[in-house]
Amino acid sequence: KKLFIAVSTGSSFKVYKLPELSIKLLGPSHPHKLRAILGKNEYVYVATKDQVVCFLRYHIVKQFPSLSQDSKSLGERYQRLMNLGEQILALAVGPKTSSIHLHDSTNGELRSALKFSFPIRYLLHPMTYLNKILIAGGKRLLLWNIRTNTEIFAFPSIQPILEDAEITCLENSPILDVVAIGFSSGQIILHNIRSDSFVSSFKQNLAPTAFAFSSASIPLLASANEKGAINIWDLNEGNLYTKVNEAHNGSAISHLEFLPGDPLLLMSVSGAVLKWALDNLHPDRLILHRQRAGCQEPLMKVRFHGDDSTQLLVDTFNNFRNS
Repeated sequence: KKLFIAVSTGSSFKVYKLPELSIKLLGPSHPHKLRAILGKNEYVYVATKDQVVCFLRYHIVKQFPSLSQDSKSLGERYQRLMNLGEQILALAVGPKTSSIHLHDSTNGELRSALKFSFPIRYLLHPMTYLNKILIAGGKRLLLWNIRTNTEIFAFPSIQPILEDAEITCLENSPILDVVAIGFSSGQIILHNIRSDSFVSSFKQNLAPTAFAFSSASIPLLASANEKGAINIWDLNEGNLYTKVNEAHNGSAISHLEFLPGDPLLLMSVSGAVLKWALDNLHPDRLILHRQRAGCQEPLMKVRFHGDDSTQLLVDTFNNFRNS
């Protein structure tokens, strides 16, 4: 089975083939900065601040209705896209409100719009929970039915934690009903959302920004933070397995993903995708296997280099790279 990953690069996007991280597609430039991206089969969906567009390779094949004037007047902007079967969920967040827009993935038609009186921080679709999502934001965690637009459960067992911290990250575990929840205090819990009960807990120095689970040989949980650190937790032993303090120049990590069946960890930060691997000789160590990274500053000068001109010398204001 072929695996690909779509990554936004400012006002455009790239599609990489996995696990090689070879470029499969360079997407066209969009007039506005991309704020969210989603891959679904051969399609790539991107969101600007008020528009969702669907690409098939280089071509726009669907353009969803623009964000409503009511949402725009509240300062809401698209922040996240999510695949829900035959629907595409688009989350718009403002200073004090949020709205969830459900579009038909085949024609882009708006099916419904759900309004919330607080800014949503994170969304998650629990595995096998039909028409239901977890909503985190405003010192609360809710299980919500998006078809009937009703609250199902509010998880009273985690309310004591939410009195002093907010939820910053959610992720499904390989075990049904169990999700990872990250808090601004740095606390991480594995929680059974069906029974509203704790499974296990971990603690890191800063708020988690991304999670990933691996069950290749040892069940592991990877957690990242805004300073570019990655912690790998051993779920059997309940302790820290290994860590990387600065995975990419101290930049905030926005996404983590273990490749299915492999001890390979993908990491996404601003302008870069990195692939880490567990060392065969030292399984408790992460080594950088491959990366695809642009420059974080404006380019000052670019020159071909080498006898065969296959290398690029790139000069920015504070950095010099050989690529």
